Amino acid sequence: MWSICHGIALWLPWSIAFHWLVHCRYVTTTASAWHEAYSVTDEILWIWCFDRQGSIQTTGINFVDDFPSFLVLLYAFQRLTLEQFGLNPRLDDRVRHMHSCPNPNNNEIAEPAEWSVTIDTLELRLQPPAIYSNLVLKGRGIVVVKARDATTSHVYAVKIYWPEEHRPHEASIISEARNRAGNQLGITNHLPRVISSMDFPHTTGRIRSMVGLTPREEGHPRTRVLRVIVFDMLQPITTLAPDAFVRAWLQCVRCECYKLIFPPSRQNH
Repeated sequence: MWSICHGIALWLPWSIAFHWLVHCRYVTTTASAWHEAYSVTDEILWIWCFDRQGSIQTTGINFVDDFPSFLVLLYAFQRLTLEQFGLNPRLDDRVRHMHSCPNPNNNEIAEPAEWSVTIDTLELRLQPPAIYSNLVLKGRGIVVVKARDATTSHVYAVKIYWPEEHRPHEASIISEARNRAGNQLGITNHLPRVISSMDFPHTTGRIRSMVGLTPREEGHPRTRVLRVIVFDMLQPITTLAPDAFVRAWLQCVRCECYKLIFPPSRQNH
């Protein structure tokens, strides 16, 4: 994937290629807290930090006139851990495999078929590729992957995304909806079942508070947090018995017709 991104970038203008490569780095892992990038014009170096809330650019460093400070910066980068570089091995163990290849003379790094992750107290084995991905430079960056229970082999759907920290927790909203629905199967059968959820200690507000950036006013992006929710995996309606299949198919038709007949302002679902 990374080699393909580099090949495409060679044919793009510099400014577009710069952001394209940053975007590709988000594609290579599902658990990046942020990415750093560097741009150089003549003898001036700028460091960029990209995360789900936006981007931050440093003041330019003249690595010719201020060469000692530039060396200190390089030495500091050498001592950063994977977590300090914005990677999260607790959620995506592939990054640890990439940076600790057992055979350094071999450029081929095997892609693991699955890897372990613990969500709260639930032991899972994540299985690529992603079922759904909305990998963008800014926003929630939703990724849904398949996972199986490490002990029972039950299959789940794992949602990895970056919601705004101040918004209500999605798992709490679903739980409240189930409590209010009670035993009404016509409602509860259409609500997902949350198995587990967890917030990782990665927020976009930490670096902004360290550099003195104050929160913006209403309407601007706010601090986001890395959140993972585990749901029961939905089964296709083709696995149902004939009568149940027809009922499920009619429900799909009714939903599509409802969207075609009524404008979005009158759709209350």
